This record gives sequence, structure tokens and C-alpha cells, in this order.
Amino acid sequence: MEELIGKEAFMKATKYFINTWKGKHPTPYDFFNIFMRHAEDDISWFLKACYFEYGYADLGIESVNGNMITIAKKGSIPVSIKLEITFYDNTTEKICMNPVIWKTASTKFIVNLETNKIIKEIILGDSITPDIDLSDNIYQR
Repeated sequence: MEELIGKEAFMKATKYFINTWKGKHPTPYDFFNIFMRHAEDDISWFLKACYFEYGYADLGIESVNGNMITIAKKGSIPVSIKLEITFYDNTTEKICMNPVIWKTASTKFIVNLETNKIIKEIILGDSITPDIDLSDNIYQR
């Protein structure tokens, strides 16, 4: 959630929650309401998908056309896109997209690279990004 609402808002909401509910018995709704108040945007779409619906996190590299990468959201839980791209000259580029890109309920996101370099390999995700199926998270030319 920190990645979604920002570190400062996350810390303020966490401190407020701890101070407000110290020694009491909060419900999950108390937690959600505090974080929704501290977020700059409506995050109910995120909370609903993550806590109130059955689902799983699953992203995959759907296609690579030149320097245009299409990422598919196959699961229902919105997670950030983290890409590590290696080019044929052995330089790398890392891209991270906030989970807010899935707010509109779209199931595809296109990453357009601002380079003329040829892609050698793409790795989607990292060791802390949840993903149920890792078989489609690596692209090699």
C-alpha cells in the first residue's frame, strides 16, 4: 500500500492508526478508513480487489514489438510492474510502474521505451512482487 499512496502518506496513516487504536480492538474497516483518508486519491478499488474479493496476482509479458512491451494483468489483484530490461549492448534499464495503472480495470498496459537500442532480455517482477505464474515473466530474443 505504501507504493500506492506514497511513503509520507503511508507513514502518517500508520502512526495515526497506531495512536488512535492503541489498546482497542479495531476492525479491518477501521484500518481501511484511516488509509483512505490519508491517501490523495480514492483507493477503494485497490482495497476491494486485495481484501474483499477472491483472486490472485499474476502479470505476464504478453508481447514485445520493437521497443513496445505489452504487460497483461491476468490475475485480479493489482500489483506494480517492475521491469529489468537488458539490451544487446549489455546496458540495462529498470522501470517501475505504480499499481494505480490498473485503477481503470484495464487488463493490459503498454510500456514504450524511449530508446533505439535492441532488447535482448526482459525480466518482469522481482523477489517481492507477488505473481502466481512466473513462466511468462521472462522474454528473451
